This record gives sequence, C-alpha cells and structure tokens, in this order.
Amino acid sequence: MGLDICVIRETILPRPSGIVYDFAWHLAEQAALYCGGEDNSLYPYLREQLEEEARNFADSNGLTADQLNEILAWLRSLPWDGDYIMLHFNW
Repeated sequence: MGLDICVIRETILPRPSGIVYDFAWHLAEQAALYCGGEDNSLYPYLREQLEEEARNFADSNGLTADQLNEILAWLRSLPWDGDYIMLHFNW
C-alpha cells in the first residue's frame, strides 16, 4: 500500500448562457449541500451521473429535446479526466 499525492488544478471555464446557465446553477445548489461555503461549492461527478442529472433536470422543468441537447453538448465540452470531473462553483 502506498501514498498517492494529487495536484488539483482549477481552470475557469467560460460562463454558460441560457438553459445551460440554469442547469449550472442547479448543479451549484446541489453541490452546496455536499461541500459548500460562502458563495462557492464543489462536487465530484461521473460523466454518467451528470448526463442523468441533465435528463432529470429537463424532465422536471419541461425542457425541449433541443434544450436538453444543448445541456448535454455543454457537458461533453467540459475538461473531463476520463469519466470524472470535480466542478467548483463560485458566485
């Protein structure tokens, strides 16, 4: 058994707009329940988990297929580490 040491880098991503912005706020609010502080939160996600969250968000908010596809395209554009990503939200 060994000791693994990791470096966490933070890359500020372009601020999304429209329905993707609404979805990002939804994620930030959920992340705050896990690990939130004053005006920020973070959460580790698996790709499959975020895609399912997007579908649930679309269903519960009556989004069109085009709006869901816009969110899914944004998710695909994120800088994934394989199927994992740690998102940090700051407002």
